[in-house]
Amino acid sequence: MKRSELQESLSQLADRYHLRRVQTGKCYVGIHRGIIMDVSEWDGEIILKFSSPTANIGDQILEEFAGFAHYREVGLPSAWIKAMMERNDHGGEEASNHACYVRMYTWQLEKIATEKFMLIPQLIADDFHAHGGVELLPCIHCGEREATEVAMLNYAYAPMCAECWQSVQEQAVGHEIRTEQVVNWGPAFLALLGVVLLGALGWGLLQETEMWLGKSLGIFLFLIAFGWGAYACDIVPRFSIGVTFGLRVLIALSVLGGLLLGNAWGYYSLLRQNGQPVVFSEAIELYFRVQLWKPDELPYLASGCLGAWLGFSLLRSSGRIKVQ
Repeated sequence: MKRSELQESLSQLADRYHLRRVQTGKCYVGIHRGIIMDVSEWDGEIILKFSSPTANIGDQILEEFAGFAHYREVGLPSAWIKAMMERNDHGGEEASNHACYVRMYTWQLEKIATEKFMLIPQLIADDFHAHGGVELLPCIHCGEREATEVAMLNYAYAPMCAECWQSVQEQAVGHEIRTEQVVNWGPAFLALLGVVLLGALGWGLLQETEMWLGKSLGIFLFLIAFGWGAYACDIVPRFSIGVTFGLRVLIALSVLGGLLLGNAWGYYSLLRQNGQPVVFSEAIELYFRVQLWKPDELPYLASGCLGAWLGFSLLRSSGRIKVQ
């Protein structure tokens, strides 16, 4: 079977079950009798995905889908059915109790009649219904009308009625919908304080290391500042939940402030090493009044600005929902 013939078979399958082509994902999606479908082909491999939020097929995964009687009665091998994986609450992956997929290759498709291939969605739907799947899914947007379309929002399936799907498409600009985010400022300020203190501590220790080695760390300083800016972008939103323009500015200032305090600590250590009896507060004043403006401070200052720039630019002030 040529690839063009295979793609024609998928097109016929999509037409029979009223699936919508997702151009960017190179797949067909839709709902058949309450079962969400996703059909795709890549380099001769055919994937038919099925899911139902109400079905429970966990026992069938353990039995290698031996209980999918409708599917097996027509002579289709249950070995072609695989469990879908999903991310759990701990960040790992586990088999889904609500979804599976049928995988086959061109040579396997050639062994079965075309009509039998066309029956696979109908047979899987029957077996899902035998395990708790419902015939009709409600629209997740309005919660009132029957879902007849499948939207893909950030690559997740979202069953919708025709009216709500039309509304979502009208809101999307360039296949994206922007949403405003809300910041949980209490935890956010604690995280920002941590960025300042940890940045000052780490950067100050680097200054101590430079004096102990008797030479500059050079490009290594920029790499550390780059990494610290990226880490701050990752850790602060974990506490703040949302991100706004104001928070982005504060993250940048926190990264820069921590690195500047670290520089002041390094200057304090240098003064003490040279036998000048100064306290830390005096060293900070001298650093910002005198040392900060000297040419030899430029690499440290540039490193701090790099980290701050990264902290500002990596985050977005609005959430983006990709619509397909």
